[in-house]
Amino acid sequence: MVDYYQYHHTTYHEKTFHIDPSSFLEPLIRHLKPGDRLLDVGCGSGRDLLWLKGHGFNVTGFERSKGLAALARKHTGCEIIEGDFQTYDFSKRKFDAILLNRNSECIMHTPHGGRNDERALFQQRT
Repeated sequence: MVDYYQYHHTTYHEKTFHIDPSSFLEPLIRHLKPGDRLLDVGCGSGRDLLWLKGHGFNVTGFERSKGLAALARKHTGCEIIEGDFQTYDFSKRKFDAILLNRNSECIMHTPHGGRNDERALFQQRT
């Protein structure tokens, strides 16, 4: 299978990095507090990481495409894990929330419930 993002990471970055993610990230971060550790799965070239970092979160990106991971590191200064989500060993990593965003549809999982003391899954569609 050809990986589109591996070969077109620069084009993808140029088309998406300038888009303001506030409309789909602000509703999700209401369930978190500044300083929380977030994992952005499929972080692309880092647009959402940069926004979240600017709002006081400790963010780590996870990206399969080497080209996008390199762009994310360059533009955010954040730790970017390169790997396959299905095979990566997360057992030694701890996060307060996991964010998955695709085309402005976001899902965030907070294992310990965010502001509510129960497990929570938040979804935002725009």
